[in-house]
Amino acid sequence: MGSIVSRSLPVSVIIPCYRCAATVERAVDSVLNQTQVPTEIILVDDFSDDGSATISYLKNLKQKHQKFNIQILALEKNQGPGSARNEAWKIASQPYIAFLDADDSWHPNKLELQYSWMKGHPEVLLTAHSSIQLSNNSHQKQFNHCKNFYPLNVIKFLFFNCIPTRSVMLKREIQYRFSPGKRYAEDYLLWLSIALDRHPIYFLGLPLSCSYKNEFGDAGLTAHLPKAHAGLVDTYQQLLEDRRILWPTCIVLIAFANMKYLRRLLVVGCRKLLNALRSQNILKDTDE
Repeated sequence: MGSIVSRSLPVSVIIPCYRCAATVERAVDSVLNQTQVPTEIILVDDFSDDGSATISYLKNLKQKHQKFNIQILALEKNQGPGSARNEAWKIASQPYIAFLDADDSWHPNKLELQYSWMKGHPEVLLTAHSSIQLSNNSHQKQFNHCKNFYPLNVIKFLFFNCIPTRSVMLKREIQYRFSPGKRYAEDYLLWLSIALDRHPIYFLGLPLSCSYKNEFGDAGLTAHLPKAHAGLVDTYQQLLEDRRILWPTCIVLIAFANMKYLRRLLVVGCRKLLNALRSQNILKDTDE
């Protein structure tokens, strides 16, 4: 235990969990397989309604990896991923926090690269990096080069959220938090609030994290396109109420969001149609 602690980074990893028994071990393994592991991992069960399957699985993971500092926080009511992260944030002990969702994973070099850069730039509150989508049976490839962090363009960021939560590392001390009770685009609201308050966000173009489903239209919260769109509009309206943007900017952003929403509806509709056609072809081949 002593040797592991001595090599660990001063990072608290927060993983919100909701009915995630099928995927959370992959996420945790990607944290434990880092070239430099974090000091602690906080698993937050967001009151999963699966007959205690999730909380039992989390306890088994903690038992399985006793040499690592894994904490389990069980919420008494379902609050959504943002509020679940806030609750873990309250008990995090390390000066840096990294977020990971229970159905995502990290590249082995993620924490080492991101933390080392932030340690060398103590004035930066938040960094992020790119991410890729993989199938459930594929693995991230190793890379032999390194790119530089660069400051995010706030204007572009207002139109396109290029920061997946699984890529974020930030300083625990910042006063910003996820909006309580907000379930869609709660992460985007937090990142935008930080950026619009003139705290530069730095981005690394290396894919140090990965997801296993499409950005929208698949399982989980991303499946609810109307609610996701409403959450995005609410984000812009909240920024307007907080006087971080002006009303003409808000109108333009919402109009652009509406166009993106229509496009996503079309993409998801085409995707479902293609899947249905493929399914019919498979059935025909079987009958023959």
